[in-house]
Amino acid sequence: MAAAQTPTDIAFKTGESWTHSSSGIVVPPTLGGSPRFNGKIIIGPDLDVSVGFGGPGRDAITFFIFRDTTGSVPIWMAQSQTAILLDKKQAWATPVPPMSFTPPGQAANSGLKMVYVPQGHKTITATGIAIFAVNGWYVKMRMTSFGKSPAAVSAIMESALHEIRFPAPTRALGPVRPIADCPSKLTFGTAADSKASPSVLTTGITSAAPTLRAALWCRDTTLESNRAVYRPSGMSDRYLLAVGDNGNGVSVLPQAGYYSSNFYTAKNIFTLVAQDKMPSPQRILALINGSRTVAVTPNP
Repeated sequence: MAAAQTPTDIAFKTGESWTHSSSGIVVPPTLGGSPRFNGKIIIGPDLDVSVGFGGPGRDAITFFIFRDTTGSVPIWMAQSQTAILLDKKQAWATPVPPMSFTPPGQAANSGLKMVYVPQGHKTITATGIAIFAVNGWYVKMRMTSFGKSPAAVSAIMESALHEIRFPAPTRALGPVRPIADCPSKLTFGTAADSKASPSVLTTGITSAAPTLRAALWCRDTTLESNRAVYRPSGMSDRYLLAVGDNGNGVSVLPQAGYYSSNFYTAKNIFTLVAQDKMPSPQRILALINGSRTVAVTPNP
């Protein structure tokens, strides 16, 4: 449905900062003491990008910018953590557990960071993640060190973020906290394609329904391949199925007599066939894998 785009190289000018044109974020040619060595446009024109810093004998830093299409900072932090833990050959310790911090230019602890340590690894001493949102974009930093302590990596990530020039926030963001598991799990019946009349099937059918938003989320279920179900705390009739760790997700919402499901990606919104009751994540994945779409609209 959403075919992967072959990443292309960013054309940097030697020794000059690079500006992400859509957000106005300005990334310098060195970060955390390491020189820039590559940049990739993962989804064009600049909807999902990465810039790498480091080199032989240096710590490695990768800075990501991707669209705020769904979810929240805690959700994409949790998905980024899972991406690391998918390496089943490695045991991980968390000397710096997920904690909030104040991002550059913001007034509240609206960002999250943490540091992992691979147990018994011969060269890597720590790998950290920091993530926050700014003006419709998520930014994420991943740092891997070959000698520094977890505490040093945590401090360097925050310091390196202050070397990047961010635009002034257009709205104040409140404090965030790491995601927590829901106290109970969603239950699902057997959903099928809705047989409601076309006059009823409106929202989320001929055009995408608004994405699911919430002030506070909890994690309901973790699936394979870094997919997980999150839902607004205290609600049991809707959910977000997060796919990967860069903002893609399916927003599942009740409508008047049916359920709409919209797969939000950086570039497009894929509206899936309406369902007669709340579809399970497995049903959603089957619809996606079968390309059961009724509309594809550009993600504004």
